[in-house]
Parts: sequence; C-alpha cells; structure tokens
Amino acid sequence: MTLQLNRDIFDNILFIQICLIPLALLTGPFLPDLLISLTAIVFVIIALIYRLKKYFYNKFFLIFLLFFLYINLNSFFSTDYFLSFGSTIFYFRFCFLALAVWYIIETNKKFIELFFYSLLLCFTISIIDGYYQYFNDINIFGITSPGNRLNLLFNDKRALGIFFSRLFPLFLALFIAVIYYKKSGKSKYFTLLPLFVFIITDVLIYLTGERTAISLMFITAFILIIFSNNFKFLRLISIIISTLLIILITILSPQVKERNITKTIEQVGGTGSTEIRYLSNEHHSLAITSINAFMENPIFGHGANTYRVTCLNKDFAFDHRSCSTHPHNTYLQIASELGIIGLLFLFYIIFIILKKLLSKILLFKKKDVKQFSDYQLCLICSYILPLVPILPSLDFFNNWHNAIIYLPLGFLLQDIYKDKKS
Repeated sequence: MTLQLNRDIFDNILFIQICLIPLALLTGPFLPDLLISLTAIVFVIIALIYRLKKYFYNKFFLIFLLFFLYINLNSFFSTDYFLSFGSTIFYFRFCFLALAVWYIIETNKKFIELFFYSLLLCFTISIIDGYYQYFNDINIFGITSPGNRLNLLFNDKRALGIFFSRLFPLFLALFIAVIYYKKSGKSKYFTLLPLFVFIITDVLIYLTGERTAISLMFITAFILIIFSNNFKFLRLISIIISTLLIILITILSPQVKERNITKTIEQVGGTGSTEIRYLSNEHHSLAITSINAFMENPIFGHGANTYRVTCLNKDFAFDHRSCSTHPHNTYLQIASELGIIGLLFLFYIIFIILKKLLSKILLFKKKDVKQFSDYQLCLICSYILPLVPILPSLDFFNNWHNAIIYLPLGFLLQDIYKDKKS
C-alpha cells in the first residue's frame, strides 16, 4: 500500500512537471531546462525503484545510448573539451524526458487530454498576444523585441514563429486524439474548427517574420495535403485562404513586405547581383566555414558545440562574418562538430522517417494492411521539420531547441511500442 502510494506521488509529480513544459517554453531556456532536468530525475527514480525495463530495452534507447556515448567520447578529443562536455555530459536528460512522457501516457489515462489543454492554453494566449504585438509593437506583458519580429510571451526571444511551427504538429496530433475523432461526427463546429486554427496560425507565423518558421509552416501543410487521411481537403482550403490573406497583408504592410519579401530577395542575391548565396551573406559565410572545418577533421569533427571556437581559426574562416555560436544549420553543425560518425546517426533517423512515409504511399490502396493514422502522421511530421537540409536551424545543443525536439518524441514512442509487452 505504501509502495503504491509513493509511486502515485512520483507519477503525479511527473505529470505536473511535463504539463508545465509548454508554458515554460514561452519564458525562454531556463525554466524548460529546469523542468526537464527534474523530470529526468523523477523518472530515473521511478524506473530504478519499480524496475521499468520496458523503457530501456528498445531500439530507440539503444541508438540514443550509442549517440550519447559517442558525443561524450568525442568531447575528450575536442578543440575545447570543457565547452564540449558542458553540452554533452548531461544530454541524457532529453532522452529521459521522452521516456517519461511515454511512461506517463501509459500510467495516466488523462495525461494526453490534460497535456493537450495545457498546450491549447499556451497556443491560445500566444496567438492573442502575437496579434496584439503585431498591432501594438509590444506584447500584453509590456515586453518588446528588437527588430520587427514577434517575441515569446514572457521573453524577448524572437522565437514565437519557431514555437508555433515546430510544436503545431504535436498540437494537431493531440487535437485529433482528444477532440476531433470524438466530436467531428456530432457537430459541424468541431469538423470546421481545424480550418480556423490552421488559418489564424498560418497568418501569425507569417507575421512573426521568421522565414524558417514560414517555410516549415508550408512544408507541414504540404505533408498533410499529400499524406493525411482526413485533413487533405481541409488543409488545402485553409492554406489557400491563408495564402490569400498573407498576400493581402504583404500588399498593405510595407514593414512586413520589407522583412519577408524584399530583404529575403536581397540576401539570396536576387536583386541584380550575379552571386548566388546560401540564404544570405552571413549564412553563406557560416556554411563555408563549417565545410572548411569539416574537411580538416571529417571523421570525428572538432567536438560538440565548438563551432564558436573553430570559426576563429583563420584556416577555416571564410570572411569577417564567419563566427557565431553555431552554423545555423543542423547538417553543417553536426558535420563540423561531430563528423561523419555524427552524420550517420542523423541519416539513420532520416531513413526511418522516409521508410514510414514511403510505406504509406506503397500501401495506400491495400485495405487489409494497417496504415498509420493522422495522429501518427502529425507526430512523424514533428521530426520531418527539423531535418529539412536547406533551412536554417537553431543550435543543435541548445536546451530550448532540444526541449521542442524531444517533447513530441515521447508521444511517438508510446504509439510505436503500445502493442508490445513490458
């Protein structure tokens, strides 16, 4: 009795911590990382006390363990091993976040529903705040952001677009699981609700001025239109309406046009320049510098999170714009910091995702074969977005970024292994 009571206490703590992560993401990097660290600690305690072998005896944990061991071994030989170890030695906490989400879904039947409402609350407030920012140049808490991009709800970090574009597939997956399948047949309101959500989110992402987020928005729409079972037509209609609204806003707002259209064309060398650059002068310089660093040590790279150090080397630097905290591209960062071995882990993930999508195409007309649902498609989509090679990305070892990467993974793992015995 006491043992079960203790487990219930641990489970409730885990439940609350995970549900608070979406809100914490709106405050910046510190609070979500604190919650993730506490979640990892509580989950490890539960796993050790109650011998939860299921969550560790699977292919995902094996691959992650190999990756974790590699990046830490790599740190011993890095250009700056103190800097590398600062990013890699506690990297395991993100894996335990995914496992904790998987665990709590199976032990608490209300978790998915309550987590959805937590995410819904964050999306709703952030959408209201985002439009308020656009019209008033300040958010509802009086926080302003430099430039003409929109910031997070409780922080001046200009990442509202990334927050929406990267977490929207998870939001849609949970919407499907909690509301759509249960209510769509009973009311036209619940059938058409996704149309409204798609449009207001699309337009807001465009207004954030984050071109990566805008690109991810259109990629998500394309995937749903091609692969979705129930949202093909709805997403097609919504993206058409969103595009028309975006065109209208661009015509009426010189500021938005300058940021999203004019500046983009200028940066890629499309205004009379004969030189085509990778996205911009800055991105181009970072890319060439990363490639130069990779060519110097192609197998192992220079160590995790060391681009900010290697870019200072004149043998690698392309020009005066070569230095930053990271190369702003996942592939280039992993290549220059972790080498070919690091890239192999990334390519393995890409192989799994493509295999899933190709199987859906090949089995499309076979009624006797179980195909993955829209819920599963949205969760898979969460991992297609960060792997688009040409788009800029956040720092691969950034805490805030990894919270967004590993949070949806727990839902996907639970769905993959739900029919397998402990």
